[in-house]
Amino acid sequence: MINLSFDTVLEIRDHNATTQVLGCNNDENNTVQSRASLANLVQDRRLLITIEGY
Repeated sequence: MINLSFDTVLEIRDHNATTQVLGCNNDENNTVQSRASLANLVQDRRLLITIEGY
């Protein structure tokens, strides 16, 4: 079961250029959950994914 009261923030960055944010989301569709999708990713691209919760 998913804890629906756990608020999350999701951020996706390029592994080699961490100042470049590829995707970020907080409170998807007025909920406390986060969601992100990326288009045009190439195989073997390294990402830095940060998930924070409170």
